[in-house]
Amino acid sequence: MQLFNLLARTTVRRLDEFNAQGLANTAWAFAKVTTVAQQDVQLFMALAKTTEWYLDEFNAQDLANTAWAFAIVGLPDVRLFTALARTAEQPVCEFNSQELTNTAWAFATVAHQDVQLFRTLARMAEWRLDEFNAQELANTAWAFAKVGQPDLQLFMALTRLAERCLDEFNTQDLANTAWAFAIAGAPAPALLDPISVLDVMEAQGAEPQLMYYAMSMQGLATMGQIKDGFALLARAEANSLLSDFRNESYPMFHTLIQGCRFVGDFNSMSRAQAALDRLGLIALAPSATAIM
Repeated sequence: MQLFNLLARTTVRRLDEFNAQGLANTAWAFAKVTTVAQQDVQLFMALAKTTEWYLDEFNAQDLANTAWAFAIVGLPDVRLFTALARTAEQPVCEFNSQELTNTAWAFATVAHQDVQLFRTLARMAEWRLDEFNAQELANTAWAFAKVGQPDLQLFMALTRLAERCLDEFNTQDLANTAWAFAIAGAPAPALLDPISVLDVMEAQGAEPQLMYYAMSMQGLATMGQIKDGFALLARAEANSLLSDFRNESYPMFHTLIQGCRFVGDFNSMSRAQAALDRLGLIALAPSATAIM
């Protein structure tokens, strides 16, 4: 790491000598080889400021790499991402499938909800869908759902693609895609039903994980599938995923209760409350999300 620390200091001093590609590659390289805890904040702040001056020289790869790098290091510079968004809308930025996916993923990861950008990316994605692999499909769907931009025209196109490449999905791809379609409220192949996805994942030998159960619960609650939500809770308990010492257990119940409230099923709300009490999880409820 001493070498990269030295490179970082030297880079900050000489940024005025960099061209557009050099700036993008430097951001990408430092994000790629070091952990978030080791990131050089001073370097990335300097890169953000300098990058804004050169954006009119950026091509699609430069833009995608820069957005990805700042998302990876957890530095959502608002001015930079706003400027990147405007640049991405220019005709010169003809993204390939990977660049498009990485750009959407980066903006979603830093929660930069630029409506016009995602409209532009949606139309670009429709033109490029034949180039998408399973991971790119999953990450694109996840990104649009994450920022609350469920472009139904795009999701209909993604549905047709998903039907052709379901057997190429890995565990994370399946979970992300199923979650995205549920959150977006978009029709999806039967195998992307949240429960069916868990069946497939565990049939392939994946260990039951609370993270995936929580994602499935969010999808079911969003779709108003309360009965299936309780079945999912029972399945999670049978797999020993719910216990009074796991702080991560409570959000599943909170999500289900919010789904019950949304559809006006107050009997089911009481049932979920009783399950919380029985499992001793009510004490884990954060004050900000405590059940009223």
